[in-house]
Amino acid sequence: HFIDDHTFHWQSQNQTKADSKRGREIIEQAKRGTRIHLFVREHRLRTDGRAAPFRYMGEVEYLSHEGEKPMGVRFRLMV
Repeated sequence: HFIDDHTFHWQSQNQTKADSKRGREIIEQAKRGTRIHLFVREHRLRTDGRAAPFRYMGEVEYLSHEGEKPMGVRFRLMV
């Protein structure tokens, strides 16, 4: 969900910890030169029961995280 116009809160899969391979990839995004792109959808399903389409929001950068299993991660939209 969006916290404000430029900050997005994302929750990882339930098994992701900060010191796991996936957790480090997210946290060390800038150091590794990894580019992360954000796709979101307003609803899971359309009114006809089919999966709703994703909308591309742009590239994001890691800001912070809290918790583990799952991790709550804050990203900033790079606009």
